[in-house]
Amino acid sequence: MVDGSSYKESNGKPVFYVPTPDPTGIDISKNPTISLAFSEAALAERLDKKGKVCGGLDPNDPLCAQVMIVGKAVVVKDKTAVKKAEKAFGMRHPLAPWLAKGGAHTGGAYYTIEPEYITILDYYGGATEVSVKDYLSWKAPGETQHETLQYERRLRGAMK
Repeated sequence: MVDGSSYKESNGKPVFYVPTPDPTGIDISKNPTISLAFSEAALAERLDKKGKVCGGLDPNDPLCAQVMIVGKAVVVKDKTAVKKAEKAFGMRHPLAPWLAKGGAHTGGAYYTIEPEYITILDYYGGATEVSVKDYLSWKAPGETQHETLQYERRLRGAMK
């Protein structure tokens, strides 16, 4: 799963790869409505000094933020978009180089999601719905190229 090769290239619509033999591909072809869930616990920069996520909280604790995107899975067909996804996979997932080179030897496809419904859970009391328009138009506050490069260096350092 990637959303651009940097914050600057992120558009809020993650790209994911589904190999042909995976039953998920069959499911998506029959019913393309999917849910993608992301947890703050997956962010390397959220590890504390002891290597615990979310300040030592259980990853399912509401204080460990979660985003859920519900929408339609769409095959990425545009060659430029596929090349962009491969570049992002190469940067974000260096231990799976096949993702940056057209995918699995068994075949498959890159997909993205057309969001229809988005929720964020980051506190007790239930999730908050975020409009798709607001979600897709959000930009990191004060984001500069320098800040993006600093983030990418920290990310690469965390992967070593």
